[in-house]
Amino acid sequence: MSRFTDWFLADPSEAAELANALPEELAEGWQHISLEDVLELEIEELSKVLCGPKVPYRAELLFPEDAAKDDGPSVTSEVMEAGVFVMRVPDTLVQALASMGDEACASVAASWRNRAEHLRGRPAHETTEMLAEMCRFARRAVEKRKAVLNVFEA
Repeated sequence: MSRFTDWFLADPSEAAELANALPEELAEGWQHISLEDVLELEIEELSKVLCGPKVPYRAELLFPEDAAKDDGPSVTSEVMEAGVFVMRVPDTLVQALASMGDEACASVAASWRNRAEHLRGRPAHETTEMLAEMCRFARRAVEKRKAVLNVFEA
């Protein structure tokens, strides 16, 4: 896994398998992309840019099943202990990414970069390239009818 987040094309039932897999098993067993400096907060900010602030960002916690959570409005308010976590990226965000054209990447990336703290120091072209990669990945997810699972260590 990368320093912050990896996205995988997988069925939600594979969450525990993803969380417990060795790095070489992850690389061979699932299509994935690594997103450096992208935490759940950054993904939530991207969702606000693409889907609008009135569409709540609700990532589903798939692993560990017994993780302590509060009843807050978003995943970013959850109390998490150290370990590997698997979240399902909301279908609304996956659909929005999949439908975004390449010509929109630079302007959307600029808006996202201004909102997301961990992206502010990154060069604009890198954020645009990463967003374009996320869009291509979302298109594959839609085509293959797979979920996008966000795997990260807390």
